[in-house]
Amino acid sequence: MNDILELAVEELKEKYAPHTIILYGSYARNEATETSDIDIACFWDRPEEHKDARLFHGIFLDVWVYPTAFLDSIPEASLRFGDGKAIHDTRGLGKSYIARVKQKLADGKDPISDVNKAHIQEWVTKMLERANDGNLDGNYRRTWLQHELLELYFEIRGMWFLGSKKSFNYLQEHDKPVYSLFEQVYKEPLNLNLLSKLAKQVVRI
Repeated sequence: MNDILELAVEELKEKYAPHTIILYGSYARNEATETSDIDIACFWDRPEEHKDARLFHGIFLDVWVYPTAFLDSIPEASLRFGDGKAIHDTRGLGKSYIARVKQKLADGKDPISDVNKAHIQEWVTKMLERANDGNLDGNYRRTWLQHELLELYFEIRGMWFLGSKKSFNYLQEHDKPVYSLFEQVYKEPLNLNLLSKLAKQVVRI
């Protein structure tokens, strides 16, 4: 851990008295840049959940504080801990929880039903039609669709969506044509032909 991370952990231990601290995100993966947040989850024996987000020695500190009972289940939001590290683990709960998260990721997501797949395809088709209106609502629909398509790529294929950075890395390695379309769409956000090509590739229509 770097010096600022160590200072942050010591302050959080004093402030919240957590029995478990999990570091996740770019700092846990050793991919942090100058603009990266320090992402931390603390677990304490109090019943309430708390959010602590602030600038800390020039770096944004993004902390969630959860009750111990949070560790009893693995909601989809917890999949972000799959690359995490238990950096303070007085009861061994952090290491155990991360192992369970990794197992859930490895087990994979339940495949999407044909009904849900058809619903998504219909929704995307309608959004493309409305995006072509050229008015304020059409522009809103275009922007909305551009945002949703990345997550829909993984949903339609029955895969976990793990955020933009990991998703684009996956596409770059496993589906370069779609990765290239995403690049083009975000460089030319007003180009509806590109958006239509991307959308049809994403939801397979």
